[in-house]
Amino acid sequence: MSYATGTADTRETLLDLFKTFAIASGWSLDRYELRNTGAILDIHKAGVTETLYAHLRSVYFEDLPGLSAGDFAGITVSMSESYDSSKDATNQPGAPLNLTNASQWYNARISGFTPVSKYWFFSSSSPTEFLAMVVLLPGGTYRHIIIGEVEKYDATVLGGAFFYASEGWAGGGLDTLPFYAAGFPWSNPGASYVHLNADERDGWWGPGWVSSGGELSLIGATVSHPFTCGALAYNSVNQFSNASALVQANLFLKAQTGLWAIFSRIPNLRYSRRSAFLVDTVYPLGADNWMAFPLYSVNSNYALVYKKVT
Repeated sequence: MSYATGTADTRETLLDLFKTFAIASGWSLDRYELRNTGAILDIHKAGVTETLYAHLRSVYFEDLPGLSAGDFAGITVSMSESYDSSKDATNQPGAPLNLTNASQWYNARISGFTPVSKYWFFSSSSPTEFLAMVVLLPGGTYRHIIIGEVEKYDATVLGGAFFYASEGWAGGGLDTLPFYAAGFPWSNPGASYVHLNADERDGWWGPGWVSSGGELSLIGATVSHPFTCGALAYNSVNQFSNASALVQANLFLKAQTGLWAIFSRIPNLRYSRRSAFLVDTVYPLGADNWMAFPLYSVNSNYALVYKKVT
């Protein structure tokens, strides 16, 4: 299965539907269970770059590591290097940690989900694994979760697992560029992480706590060695045709020389101007079909555009 859509009345129903979709897309179920105020979903799949372990956790004002009770209701996402059935989804082996060795799971989250007006699920195994969830909430706002791996241009860079959630840091805006480096972590709408072994430094690279001048760094590192992601660069809509380019989501590594180089991209995903597309509409472009969803609302400047594989 590569595409599904529908509605869900609770966060747990949404996770259960996503579990069914992931299994139909070739992912293996490690665990699905109700836990305290929500549910845990742990899945894995052998990817092109490495084995992918993904963990989703629904929360309703629950006291969890890095989160005080009463702070958050929604769904969080994380990935790890392996799976331990004795641990919560928020505390799996080899998951991203910050400088104080606290889990970074809370940075990748989306709030709300009771009920979900509509959801859209996407998956693909080519050129790399890609599994995504888009949801429309009753207030007319959208949320995105992406799990998978990057497609690397440089084979010497090992790893590749990647995950993203569109809300991210609680103090961040929700209507700016996704994956954008400037102002991390404070003004970014989401949290994005990629698992890499680059320049002899192995771990999760992402936005939290080690930022310097808006650059992304190795999570848990005391010395900044950043990567960043290709921004939309304020891609404008053509005033005559209302056309808008689909901009590739490239990731860059900064060499010790200070120069940046593209090392990978997020496949089956593009950025574009929201005003160039209608929501929940399939756009054939060449041999591919694409669907665009606002980053936050129908008034957003930007959209994430997903490849619909049939």
